[in-house]
Amino acid sequence: MSTTEKLDTHQKALTLNLDPSIFGSFAEIGAGQEVARWFLVVGAASGTVAKAISAYDKEVSDDLYGSGSRYVSRQRLDAMLDHEWTQLLNQLTKARGSQTRFFCLVDTVSARNYAGTNEAHGWIGLRFQREPQGQPNDILLHINLLDPTNLLQQEAIGILGVNLIYAAFYQSQTKEYLLEGVAKDVENRVEIDYVDLRGPAFESWDLRALLAHLVRADFAKAVCFPSSSAPVPPTEVLHKKALVLAPGYFAHTDPAHAENPYTNAGFGHAAVASRVRGNEAGAGRILLPHTRSPQFERCVSRDPRCTPAYRRALCTRGRRPVGPRT
Repeated sequence: MSTTEKLDTHQKALTLNLDPSIFGSFAEIGAGQEVARWFLVVGAASGTVAKAISAYDKEVSDDLYGSGSRYVSRQRLDAMLDHEWTQLLNQLTKARGSQTRFFCLVDTVSARNYAGTNEAHGWIGLRFQREPQGQPNDILLHINLLDPTNLLQQEAIGILGVNLIYAAFYQSQTKEYLLEGVAKDVENRVEIDYVDLRGPAFESWDLRALLAHLVRADFAKAVCFPSSSAPVPPTEVLHKKALVLAPGYFAHTDPAHAENPYTNAGFGHAAVASRVRGNEAGAGRILLPHTRSPQFERCVSRDPRCTPAYRRALCTRGRRPVGPRT
């Protein structure tokens, strides 16, 4: 299959179904079973689908994947991947492992509820082999659903899932090509604000550059680099936190910034790098929790427009900072 061909979702699903070396399972919670449905309706599904399951009931889900985590979370996604992958290999390795590249697609999603009062978001993950009997590779995404209705959000999840499987097998030469393939046809319907990659297929990839590319390519409004831990979705850091919005120009470089040339992250407890349309290169906005830190002090103090009073206002809980003096 030529990687330069522009295929729609139907053609991608059918291409995967007709590839005799690709075989796997689907486990979807929330937003229907829209990914598996594509493979079942385009024809030749028996060539790709080993199993499709949806454990909607909480007790059933806990029995399969364990209890103790939120149902729409990274922890639940990892548990689903581990369980489904282990079962797939145990059942099929002996019969077809020598000629098959196995995959496992899982998602746990909170689509728009009837009252429209919930946060529409989810986690979707793919574990796959690049060659038969090869080591597994993982692609994990956190997404925000932007469509106004539950039905449209389900449809977007189905397209995204097909894109993810197709891109993993046919479009993973570069980070730009992979993300472009994953977001095809849902660019304005799904925001991808977090990506994690694991396995030998991605060991040379720079995860920080990948996350920064999400913002640069308009796949996300923001990405988050906590100063003392691995990257996480912005919503997990900002949930129920008090924040201030601090404008800044980051033409300078110090050790806190030099570690990541693509974003201006690491100021304060956690920072969110966000692209601002129309601003010159190097300009941006940083969302900061109400906390003082040496990194934040260095950032603000290097800007000659910022007076001591302005810096104190930025770091004082409950006060709205005034603009820098010119």
